[in-house]
Amino acid sequence: MTTEPENTEPENTEPENTEPEDADTADDDTLEHDRGLPLHRSQEHPEDIPAFLDRALARARDLLPEVEDFTVDGVAFETAAGVWLAPIGVFDPTADVSPSPEQVAAGETDVAVWGHRMSDWANRAQHAMRASWGAPVVHTPRRVGAAQEPEGILDYLLLAQDFAQAEVWDRHEVFVALLSEWTGEPGTSTLRQIAMLLPRPLMMTGMAAYLTDETVQELLMHGESPVELHRRAWVLSTLFDRGEVHVRDVAIEATRCTLRSRTGTTSTWIFADDGRQLLLVHDPASEFLTLLRRLDDEHVDGDDGLPASDVPNDDPNGDPEGDPDAWTASQLIRLERLLDGVPEDLRACVDARGETVTGDVAEHALAFGLLDGRPIPIASGAFWFDGSVWRASPGLVQAGFQNDLTLDDFGLEDAVRIPFRLGGVFTPATFTSEDEPEPVVLEVFDACPYPEQPRPEGDTVLGYGVPRPYDHEAVVEAIERACAAWWERDPEQGTLGEDPFVVVGRRLRDAGGPDTLQTVLARGEYWTVEALSAWNADLRRAMTARWGEPTETVYDPDQLGLDHHTPLTAVMRGIGLTKGWLWWVDGHAVVTLAGFPRTEHRSTPVVTLVICRADAVVELLGRMTIWELRWRARVIENLAALAHGDPAVPPHLALDRVATEVAWPASAPATPLEGSRIQPTVRRIRIRAEDIVWTLHLTHDRRAVLTSRRPGASPTEAADLLEGLPSDLRPLVVASDGEASDGEASSIAGAPLSAVFYRDGGHWRATDNMLAEARAAGREGRDPLEALYSAEAGVPQLRRVLGRGQQMSPRTLSEAGYAERTFGVEVTPDQALAALEHVSAPLTQALTGTLHDLLDAIVQFDSPHRYLLDAALDTLDPQDRREKSLWLLANGATPTTQLAARTPVNVLLGNPTLDGGDAVVLRRLIATGADTGPGLLGSRGTDPFAQLTRRNLAEDELRPLLEALGRRAGTPHRRGTGRGLAGLRRLGERWRARRTG
Repeated sequence: MTTEPENTEPENTEPENTEPEDADTADDDTLEHDRGLPLHRSQEHPEDIPAFLDRALARARDLLPEVEDFTVDGVAFETAAGVWLAPIGVFDPTADVSPSPEQVAAGETDVAVWGHRMSDWANRAQHAMRASWGAPVVHTPRRVGAAQEPEGILDYLLLAQDFAQAEVWDRHEVFVALLSEWTGEPGTSTLRQIAMLLPRPLMMTGMAAYLTDETVQELLMHGESPVELHRRAWVLSTLFDRGEVHVRDVAIEATRCTLRSRTGTTSTWIFADDGRQLLLVHDPASEFLTLLRRLDDEHVDGDDGLPASDVPNDDPNGDPEGDPDAWTASQLIRLERLLDGVPEDLRACVDARGETVTGDVAEHALAFGLLDGRPIPIASGAFWFDGSVWRASPGLVQAGFQNDLTLDDFGLEDAVRIPFRLGGVFTPATFTSEDEPEPVVLEVFDACPYPEQPRPEGDTVLGYGVPRPYDHEAVVEAIERACAAWWERDPEQGTLGEDPFVVVGRRLRDAGGPDTLQTVLARGEYWTVEALSAWNADLRRAMTARWGEPTETVYDPDQLGLDHHTPLTAVMRGIGLTKGWLWWVDGHAVVTLAGFPRTEHRSTPVVTLVICRADAVVELLGRMTIWELRWRARVIENLAALAHGDPAVPPHLALDRVATEVAWPASAPATPLEGSRIQPTVRRIRIRAEDIVWTLHLTHDRRAVLTSRRPGASPTEAADLLEGLPSDLRPLVVASDGEASDGEASSIAGAPLSAVFYRDGGHWRATDNMLAEARAAGREGRDPLEALYSAEAGVPQLRRVLGRGQQMSPRTLSEAGYAERTFGVEVTPDQALAALEHVSAPLTQALTGTLHDLLDAIVQFDSPHRYLLDAALDTLDPQDRREKSLWLLANGATPTTQLAARTPVNVLLGNPTLDGGDAVVLRRLIATGADTGPGLLGSRGTDPFAQLTRRNLAEDELRPLLEALGRRAGTPHRRGTGRGLAGLRRLGERWRARRTG
């Protein structure tokens, strides 16, 4: 073995050749052999990489257990997250190249040439490591659990550095991982090749190495003293189980108390004479055991940090819910890890022989499985008291961290907190709702050798039901960070750093839509509700001190206000808490709701935090549906045309020219009608609302865009109010900018947008920059809602013109004040009646109108859509027929019901303008349950095949229709078989013969 250069060079050697390993060789990290080139190589020759890393491993072993920076051969090994990282090979094709004269003379100036050389160098380095150390384990980054956290530290760093995989070698005390990746084409893109040295404990225990402090669970027992816990365990075990038993054949003096419910939920307590305690809980329905049972079936690798290669899987077909022997070895390993850290003398008491006070042998309450001859208790959780604090094992903490499990998910709630009434009083009265407890209960309490202890004080009785160790000010600051972060990123995006959407350990999650986030901040029990109320009052005071006085928000389903049909009230309704307090924080509404939610599986009080966008607090148009909006807007548009039109033109002729349909731009194709490729147009409506002109774009799939402009206003440098509008809706507004259907509307050309709202998913939303303006208003001390729905935007005017919550009739439409605000002129009741009648009679529109004519009037139709279907199928215009029929079939018009002598299929096939394009409607009819036979009339009805074959249709028109019917009959037409029209006709005849039998 060659010695290190720094130990063999003479004293007068140049500094760059005599530097010790822990010093840098130059001001930058470029080694001499790469100076002036667009690359970095830790060794000039790739075959030297294994020896170079062996030297680095020797330095790392000398430093352990400390992890500090060091340098080998001029290459710095820097620390991050408890590991060492060093560049092995780097190539940057964009780097400035300043070759030396020698490199120029050798022709080493072409970046492309060096890129290909570097590709070869990197491959040879990998081969050299394989030749020296053997084949590596290829590790791809894994996420585990509901929170999709990195499984281990290597996964964490791979995801953080955006590498697809790592090659890993086990070098005893230290693992070596080689990360190699080109950003694009090898040789022409950027190369990153990094060596990672991972200490063995960190590699093998995964993220648990960072969770050691979390094993201490001071408030696990809600402040109950060890003696009080012993008292409660003794009482419950005596009343409902076998009582306290003495543990024999162990090194310490100890007793054991158990409590087992009818569901199998069990708690087993070990009480040592020196004051230590061990608690094992088993809840068969716990989330932890549910995940464990799925381990083999789903091949979940190392959900608790155990690498898959280390987990035997000898019985993938075992049934853990039956015989304990059915637990697989891999599952027993994970169960055994729940006991990591438990002192051996306490652990020995778990399976030791128990003896009752009468000298009889007490059977165990827990089942056991055998792992290499060792008995492993089948338990969902393990905790122990070391004489000063309660602890959980690192294995349990890591499993909880990686799978987003709480302590209750290991069975603590049902096995301990509820039956032992942690945090509450525990007296004979606890066991009865009557005035006097049962005598046996009194006798057991009197006989208990352990005295009742003083009660815990303050919010200690809530345990970890409230955020620990955070005070109320920390909660307020965390909420502010979440509100600020929501402007910059999606809460559902993963993060490897501090997640701003985790508020003091509580993860904010989508509350049913992109406008609201929620989490349970605090939780109690009905016996600790007073402590929870006090904690919530202190939180409210801290919020008020920071953000000012809150607004009370109440959800009343009988109210019709703008704030009673919003995403916020939907959350309140879903939770079952109808009263809360609202503050404005950085443009978002922060709401706290406290009480007993009906969504809980049992009655437990909670404090829920909801954060929502400004447009989720108050609905733009209240409970007005999209269909009511269409109808009202069309009536107003019609009436405006009559009020400003030529009185000599009959109203029905004037109104036929008003309706406008806009084609979808090619850059943003529409959502096709279900079961087809047909893309309907968009209805565009323009109405005047006092000093504002509103343009409505309304689609067939319940989406819409509302834009307002003030006619004659000068263009400004205002923010782009279309920012944030869905990409397929934005072109509709841009394409129709400046277009006009009448003289008044043409005055909006060039006027800046005052407001943009869109409906996507059942709720009106404001665009990003409109919300940003509301945020700015809040920062200035103004009401964000007033800024969002301001008169400058035209929202109050729109609400008044649409007559929200009021009946629309000839009298209200022709009322002088309303007419002046809306039309600028007087209108007569006759004109108002004509405008109303033109947008009515849905059955008529289903027969003679377009799809949008039908949708404009459909709010007037109180009966099921099935009653409109036959009229739509009878429409003469082929395009209108297909659009209306397909829309109705997708929106509740089930064709299984026959309303007349003809079935829906008969109605379609009897249409005089039927052609091959109607096959798409026929297929949808059949797919949604339409009868393809003669219907209710039987032999007196009309057979669809006979009906079709009698039609005088060209072969190319008839073929797709017969194919649709043939597919239903079970004999689909197969292309390329030579079957022509005559064959299809014969097919129809044979099928008809079978039907008539």
